[in-house]
Amino acid sequence: MGATRNMRDRGETKIEHALRQSEEKFRKIFNNTNDAIALHHITEDGFPGRYIEVNDVACQMWGYTREELLAMSPLDIDAKEHIENVPQIMDELLQKKHVTFEIAHLTKYNKKIPVEISSHLFILNGENVVLSIVRDITQRKKSEELLKVQSTAMESSTDGMAILDSEENIIYVNKALAKIYGYANREQLIGQSWKVLYDRQQVQRIERDVKPRVIAKGEWQGEATVKTYDGMELCHDISITLLDEGGFVCVVRDITARKRLENKLKYLSWHDPLTGLYNRVFFEQEMSLINFQLISLIVCDINGLKLVNDSLGHQFGDKLLVITAKVLKESVGDSCVVARIGGDEFAVLLPNRDEIQVDKISKRIRDAVFEYNTENPKVPLSISVGFATSSGLSAGIMELFKEADDNMYREKLYHSRSARSAIVNTLMQTLEERDYITEGHADRLYDLVIDLAKALKLSEQKRIELRLLAQFHDIGKVGIPDRILFKNGPLTGEEVKEMRRHSEIGYRIAQSAPDLTPIADFILKHHEWWNGKGYPLGIKGEEIPLECRILSIADAYDAMTSDRPYRKAMTQLEAVGELKRYAGIQFDPQLVEQFIQLLLGNGYLSY
Repeated sequence: MGATRNMRDRGETKIEHALRQSEEKFRKIFNNTNDAIALHHITEDGFPGRYIEVNDVACQMWGYTREELLAMSPLDIDAKEHIENVPQIMDELLQKKHVTFEIAHLTKYNKKIPVEISSHLFILNGENVVLSIVRDITQRKKSEELLKVQSTAMESSTDGMAILDSEENIIYVNKALAKIYGYANREQLIGQSWKVLYDRQQVQRIERDVKPRVIAKGEWQGEATVKTYDGMELCHDISITLLDEGGFVCVVRDITARKRLENKLKYLSWHDPLTGLYNRVFFEQEMSLINFQLISLIVCDINGLKLVNDSLGHQFGDKLLVITAKVLKESVGDSCVVARIGGDEFAVLLPNRDEIQVDKISKRIRDAVFEYNTENPKVPLSISVGFATSSGLSAGIMELFKEADDNMYREKLYHSRSARSAIVNTLMQTLEERDYITEGHADRLYDLVIDLAKALKLSEQKRIELRLLAQFHDIGKVGIPDRILFKNGPLTGEEVKEMRRHSEIGYRIAQSAPDLTPIADFILKHHEWWNGKGYPLGIKGEEIPLECRILSIADAYDAMTSDRPYRKAMTQLEAVGELKRYAGIQFDPQLVEQFIQLLLGNGYLSY
């Protein structure tokens, strides 16, 4: 046992993490089978590694809890007399990718049970992983031993069983087989040729490929995908044995559910779950198999995706990713491999496409993006595209990929600034459409902060930053739900917490937009209080940038003298009274006095 444990993998790997993220989604599929299903690693020395996942049937079969099994490997389950066969089985699995064998397992309570194991090798997240379907064949073994003398054993089997005479007509069939093929009454099959079970094409295939092998070797076992007369497509594991009298014994197991699970796992190992495109693992595998003389690559990148995620949320960013996948699929055609190879990166493998053809495809991509933005102006899509073509006589495939990526990056440098600016402008328009409080607020705030900046004799650079701050300080509100932004009444504690996120959202937006980067820190801190009770950082006094202290006074004054959904506007004298009351608490007391003097001097206020 100690040697066995030394062969186990240690620590959770990427494949374990990926599988556990998908656990809820596939738990029902995983457990919707009569067979035990287990996934395990392969160790560096080629032995079965620690279990990654097991289904409920496996726990029941072996008598262990799921937690106990996840700390074990198949070597802990195999009967000792079979351990010496493990290297041969693993070698065959690594070569053929699939192996079926019979073995004995020991349960937790030291009970030995014969099992049939069908193991499949997959590459998942770049690692080898084995999917094993384990079936307790105790009953089947007993049935096979008693088949010639006791047909009742066949009745208790969950496998479908039939006996054919020398004329290949059915003389016996159990209930399980009738059920597998969709017959309500097994008597419907007695006396019929076995050919009634399959369509014409399947009959021809069995006559041509299977029957000669059975006659030559006395038996045959294999998997078959069959179509029945009622149109059902089924996957079967079939075993046929030639009898001395010239007839046949057929054992059929329906493995349709298992095959669907295997195909699902295979799909997941090769595809991006969000867009449905191929993933990077599959794309790199395809690149390594390239054998075309003429090959082209397109590399694409979504401009400003982080800005969209930070401002509007990942659901909007995910929408752009799905739309990009659709644009690429429709633009390049079905003969090309389209993959999402990174967070916002896509690539297309185009065999037998020259530079002129790929240039046309790139134009189709850009035209499709333009058409989408015309119909959906609120969240614009911007894609940088680069491509490269090889005749097969020059650069290798990785050099070709780098060339396409470099070309894409050059275009990205050219377009990304304008793309982010377009997104920021769209966000501002969205904010103005959603929040009627904003209407005219920025203009009034602009005048107030600039007048105060002039009174304080601030530099022109400071005034430029204050102008931007007055216009964009509330841009983070685009990420606040309408139910909070438009609420007709005071906000709850949770709603206040949600509303306060707008300064952090605005900070992230400004960090992503070069034009707003100089005021990103001001946007983050424009709700800090003089006494340190503000948010989000809780800084106080002159730790708060002067620009933020100026804006907070002007912003509060304009807010108090404007109508809100939950109250009417105050008079100017009432607003000034509130500024004085909160001087030294929320506001810089000296700036409050200067602001009031400014209002008096400009004729905005009179006592």
